[in-house]
Amino acid sequence: MIWDFATRPHGIRGVQHFSIFHRNSVPADFEGHIAPLLETNQIEVVGAPSTIDSTTMGPYSNNSTYTIDGGLWTACRESRAAMFRRYRPDEWTAFYEFQKRKYNPERERDRSVVHLSRIYHDMPATFEMNHGEKSQFFTVFPVTDLIFMHLTSLRLRLWDLSKQLPFASWRLGFGGMCHIALEFDPSWSVAELEQYQREWEGAEPVLDAERCKEYDMLVQTSRDVHYRCHFKSLWLVDRRLQRKHLAPTPSQLEAILEIEEDLPDKDRMIFHEDGCSYYGMPSTFCESWLWAYEDDKPGSGDFSSSAFKQRLQHQHTQF
Repeated sequence: MIWDFATRPHGIRGVQHFSIFHRNSVPADFEGHIAPLLETNQIEVVGAPSTIDSTTMGPYSNNSTYTIDGGLWTACRESRAAMFRRYRPDEWTAFYEFQKRKYNPERERDRSVVHLSRIYHDMPATFEMNHGEKSQFFTVFPVTDLIFMHLTSLRLRLWDLSKQLPFASWRLGFGGMCHIALEFDPSWSVAELEQYQREWEGAEPVLDAERCKEYDMLVQTSRDVHYRCHFKSLWLVDRRLQRKHLAPTPSQLEAILEIEEDLPDKDRMIFHEDGCSYYGMPSTFCESWLWAYEDDKPGSGDFSSSAFKQRLQHQHTQF
């Protein structure tokens, strides 16, 4: 039973980091840490290196929640039994098989179903990753975990990645994902987003092609979220924000989110990775009350992630 204490704790939303590469441009650090291809014509591959490279003992700075207990699936018979007790995959066998039967490569890429009902909240997705010459298995919760995407090339629809992600693909019996995160680029601005819209409407081009592709991706992904109501979310992670000195501590903030009855569920969400927590910024809270930018510059200007998010939400309704 000692293995039970080594599994992922109950009742937390995890943060799961994945890197997306062109299949011909995988960095050396990720060689041997790539998910098997799911499609013969798959252009991109998914990387999820283990926390420590067993050959060089060099850290890959992967603090994903899936690294907590990933090794227990294959360590020994007792550890594997503990993982079955923790995640109960046998209870989802019928769902997995039903999803596989529905798989059709000609269907639209994102055929998610996990956002349709709360019954899927506890559904685990265990998937294989190449680990050198061996395989390693990780488990995530596609409905409740934050899927943090690290992109090396831009794409129009992030949700389309469901088809080739080893924990979301119908082909493997899964049903999509609900929460995608991207690192917020401090150079993104409200002014550029407004210029992007003017160019989309036919104005003289000012933005460079790569910037337009970035905004294409953000607007289209945000639009897909809008069409699926509040069940799917695109999160922008702004690491410049810091808690103000007199703002509630993390534990106090968690208590506030619990008792604040008027807050929607999304505004109560807290995601945890090893040594770090990610707090959703409640739309009903004033940014200046809780957070400040680390360089002490105003956070309410053109380069504020909060202002950018509001403009992005407004943008997708106009296309």
